[in-house]
Amino acid sequence: MNTKNRLNNLRREMVNFSIKGFLITSNKNCQYISGFSGSNGYIFVTQYESYLFTDSRYISTARIQMDDWIVLPITRNYSCLSETLSKVNDISQSDNDFTLGFESAHISFDEYTKLKNEIGDIVSLEPITSLVESMRSIKDLEELTLLNDSVKLADSIIQEVLSNIKPGISEVEISHMIDSLIVNSSADGTAFPSIVATGLNSASPHHVPTDEKVKTGDSVLVDMGVLYKGYRSDISRTIFVGEMEQKFSEIYSIVLEAQMITCCAAIPGITGQNLDKTAREFIISKGYGDYFIHGLGHGIGLDIHEKPMIVSSSQDILDVGSVFTLEPGIYIPDWGGVRIEDIFIMEENGPKRLSRAPK
Repeated sequence: MNTKNRLNNLRREMVNFSIKGFLITSNKNCQYISGFSGSNGYIFVTQYESYLFTDSRYISTARIQMDDWIVLPITRNYSCLSETLSKVNDISQSDNDFTLGFESAHISFDEYTKLKNEIGDIVSLEPITSLVESMRSIKDLEELTLLNDSVKLADSIIQEVLSNIKPGISEVEISHMIDSLIVNSSADGTAFPSIVATGLNSASPHHVPTDEKVKTGDSVLVDMGVLYKGYRSDISRTIFVGEMEQKFSEIYSIVLEAQMITCCAAIPGITGQNLDKTAREFIISKGYGDYFIHGLGHGIGLDIHEKPMIVSSSQDILDVGSVFTLEPGIYIPDWGGVRIEDIFIMEENGPKRLSRAPK
């Protein structure tokens, strides 16, 4: 994992934020910056040193794998950080203006109170939002390789699943089929709990699979992804069982065209808000605006939902190297729903589709 470049980039961002140290408490952000993927720990970075605090389960391995990092045992109430900060201040010749940034979106009020009580007399605390998340929104070559591999696995699995959907099979059985295929692949697990919805249930975008059985004349919506070496994929397809009815064909065509239009509109520098607006205005023009009830898409990587978010309120920028989904959908109560979702990477000339499963 190319953590040295990421650490250097973080230090440049710290200068831009006017902070001399940065405390990272998000597990995924810790993993991105340091390579540490344990379930308990946080990292502290200055311009000159980088520290990982973790418990005894991970200390030995971390010290071997992270030879450029100072790995220290974690203690209650941030006392280990307090001791380290005192030493850092000594190194910086008793700097009384040491501003420590912390991830305000990834620390509870209770934890913040403990942090402030422990180190508030040593440093000035500065809440920082989305520093690492914004870095993560542009993927490096290593990440792109892993994401592409994750998408290829999901592509293969969803195609096999769709080919085995027949009348009489239940949503839960389809979900178990997905899980079994993932277990027997090179994937590390599911990216998220799979969504399988048949008939009227497909009008609920995040339906939880039930014992409801597929019937001839049903639409079936499948949304699944895999976790591969830390990186996630996310693909949705909707099929019709039996001879396709006219309304399904109409709705499906609108959703597919909405995705194609937004793909053409997506250029480097566009905001998530403007791209979402493009899809939304098209679906409104077809008379189904009230039934497009979620955002158009989201970034994807270490998390299933990450920057850039492609929703009506998002000022996130889609730039070269951004990896994201486009997933327009129409959901009509007492009828059903259609969603088509693919993963794209933004290139100089626009998006390139990574997911290749037929639609």
